[in-house]
Amino acid sequence: MSTKPQAIETESNQRPIGSDHPLTVENAIHEDMLDREGFAKNVADIICGSDLERSLSISIEGAWGSGKTSILAMVSSLLKDREDPPIIVNYNPWLVGDRDSLLRSFLNKIAKEIGKTDYFGKAKKVADALESYSRVFDVIKLMPGADPWASLLKGVVYYCGKMLGKFSGGRSKNIESQKESVESALIDFKKRIVVFIDDVDRLFPDDVYEMIRIIKAVGDLPSITYVIAWDRSYIEEALEKSSVPMANSYLDKIVQVRLPVPALSLSSKEKLLEKCVECAMDPAAFDEHFDKGHLRLNYMMSLLIYKLMEQPRDVVRLFDLVAAVEPSLRGEVVLSDVIGLSMLMIKGGAVYDLIKMNPRIFVGSLYIEDERDNRNEPSPKDNEDINKIKRACGKCKNEDLIYDLVGFLFPLVVSGSRYHSQSMLTRSNGCVCYPNRLLVALQSGAFGNVISLDIVHQYINNPDERLGIIEGLTLDNCMEFMQRLGDDLYSDESTGTEFIEDLCISIARAVDARIYVEKIRLNRNFGVDPVVVAVDVIVKLLKRIRERDDFYNYLDFSRRVVQDENSLTFAYSVLRFSPRHRDQLPGNEHLFIEFEVLEQLSNVFVENLVNRASEDRLFDLAKPWDIIRYLYKYHKNGFSRIFEKIRSNNEVLDSVAEILFVQCFINRGRISVHRSYGEEEGPIPYDTLIEIAKRRLGDGDLTPKAKAVWSCISTGEVQSVARKSWS
Repeated sequence: MSTKPQAIETESNQRPIGSDHPLTVENAIHEDMLDREGFAKNVADIICGSDLERSLSISIEGAWGSGKTSILAMVSSLLKDREDPPIIVNYNPWLVGDRDSLLRSFLNKIAKEIGKTDYFGKAKKVADALESYSRVFDVIKLMPGADPWASLLKGVVYYCGKMLGKFSGGRSKNIESQKESVESALIDFKKRIVVFIDDVDRLFPDDVYEMIRIIKAVGDLPSITYVIAWDRSYIEEALEKSSVPMANSYLDKIVQVRLPVPALSLSSKEKLLEKCVECAMDPAAFDEHFDKGHLRLNYMMSLLIYKLMEQPRDVVRLFDLVAAVEPSLRGEVVLSDVIGLSMLMIKGGAVYDLIKMNPRIFVGSLYIEDERDNRNEPSPKDNEDINKIKRACGKCKNEDLIYDLVGFLFPLVVSGSRYHSQSMLTRSNGCVCYPNRLLVALQSGAFGNVISLDIVHQYINNPDERLGIIEGLTLDNCMEFMQRLGDDLYSDESTGTEFIEDLCISIARAVDARIYVEKIRLNRNFGVDPVVVAVDVIVKLLKRIRERDDFYNYLDFSRRVVQDENSLTFAYSVLRFSPRHRDQLPGNEHLFIEFEVLEQLSNVFVENLVNRASEDRLFDLAKPWDIIRYLYKYHKNGFSRIFEKIRSNNEVLDSVAEILFVQCFINRGRISVHRSYGEEEGPIPYDTLIEIAKRRLGDGDLTPKAKAVWSCISTGEVQSVARKSWS
């Protein structure tokens, strides 16, 4: 068993898959394939042409995946090239942990960028005015209907104050006069400030409302222009959930200029598709394996696929998926049908699930030979089967187009489709309407990384099968499974409180399952963290309870999960964001342990850890080293007990010393090691560490890295070793 913190290496022979990353400021204009430079220039002109003595709010409105982030990058790039470029502030509230941090980080970001340009002391004048204005709101709480300046301004004052020095006092003035002082200082500053705000539509509804209120609070101040990218429909829905009446009118009072993201032109889709194909697809995929395969592909792309690719992300997702599944189906299923099934998976999930669960509806008997010469007449179909297909299509956004795509792929079943006559069926042409071809597509495992609703329902409704389902997941689909789990249950009205809580416990336990442990170690510093996703899903499910029971207390679940011996990594994440003092606010709105019982439950958590360490299973957890660091910082006794359990393992000791007791600095190809603790600090007596250090230094097989670490602990002196030998 390897106990050192390390990434898991995997082998892959796949060609690179097209990237779904947005453009950056550096490449935004040069790599624009969607002909949106003109739109971005228009936005930049609106910003620079606005009255500097007034405020302005602009919304860039588009659906998920429509390219809003790339447009913001293009506008920012164009603004930086102007003769008198404004101060640019890029803010992403989705990356902030909780609502209080949302306020602080927002002002921190703005203040930091203003602070970089101390124009002859005028920035100090702005800070002074803001500080004076903030005093009026010391007693005002941030509540619906209240001006949130009380919380906001203090952040500005703090960060500006660090740079500009102490602020001068002054007599109290009335609110209007003090606000006028702020406005006057900004006008005298004579510098346009543009704040780009992205991913607002990724926030929970309550956080969306909070972000909108922040914009509203400072939106009427001169010199500040907000450019906000969001999905308008989601924002309005979120505001309605926060009891904001007439959400559309509410937003119109905040945003002066609304600009919808330009729809993708056919030429833009073509250019993006060509780029995705070039980056992701093997050229051999387009070889002719079946009669008239190219002609069938051209028909389907022109008549259906181009219409279903509404957003840039649709194009990227489609060909990322096709590139992944096509090699295993090459020569077995015609490329057009591989693309068609892939599109159903992305845009018509309900239909694809029906195909997987009941393929007979689409092809009849599954064992009819596809070598027969004639299948020109549709077999009689039960009206109920046809209704099932229509109901599945009805669950999809583009119902008519999805139905037409089903008709193209299965023309002898869905004969009412407008395009079924274009399918050009011939003998053994690789189409999935032939039973054997569909079986190849469904049973080859080519599409196995997509989680079906059937699997999700099995997990929800069959507690005894949950462990087996988790064990059957892969690195490619385990995160999608967890996300769909939360979404699916959220839509179920029949689930009770106890049922949802038990399901949440199973999700918390799943974090330490083999596949998620592997995922975490593989990601290491990049990628989605399963623990974060699990927290997100569980909070969503608990909110489902709260919607039906106003008296439900989230703390009950937090206490329960922290005491669960099989949810240790998740329990650690809850404890980590719990308050350490009575006057602290929790880092997470719902999942935390209140101060009064924190010590008691932390002791239970430690007991569970000690038991696991006694069974030599501590390092099977998803984040053992994070847990050890947490204990070292917040639970000294717990760390000491764990340390006693692991101190006999030399490999573990070396890693503990490296992580906790030293600091490493890279300089000119060498790594220097400094002791990071004092002789009187820490849960491990200094003499004990010295004793262990001397013992380890006597190991002839000690690596240069470990030798430098233990030498530093032993002597307290800086140790240096060549980086290349730091194995």
